[in-house]
Amino acid sequence: MITVSDLLSAACGNRLSAAKRFTTSVLGDFCDRKDTIITKDFLPLLANELESSKSVFDRIVALATLGSLSVEEVVPILLPVIRGNGNHDDTAERVRAILSLSRVVFTAPEKVGSKTYKI
Repeated sequence: MITVSDLLSAACGNRLSAAKRFTTSVLGDFCDRKDTIITKDFLPLLANELESSKSVFDRIVALATLGSLSVEEVVPILLPVIRGNGNHDDTAERVRAILSLSRVVFTAPEKVGSKTYKI
């Protein structure tokens, strides 16, 4: 899951980065951050995995994968974990959720530090 997330982030996240790693000059752009493969398919799959996993390790992997996507849509998914609601009271999970925001800070800093999503 993490590898797919990294690949989607590299191919869809930054056009300059995608041009360096892939032959976009020949093949064209693959996708962008708002593409439905990310927002409608992969992101809900990861959110479901986070909520349905019984193992702390599986939830931490799901959190790391969400962070690898580097899209702003992960912020509302990560905030309940950061706040430590009843399902996510484990300290390691909460720390991983905070660390998962590290890529989003560069792509959408206004979402992470905004008053809308007050942590």
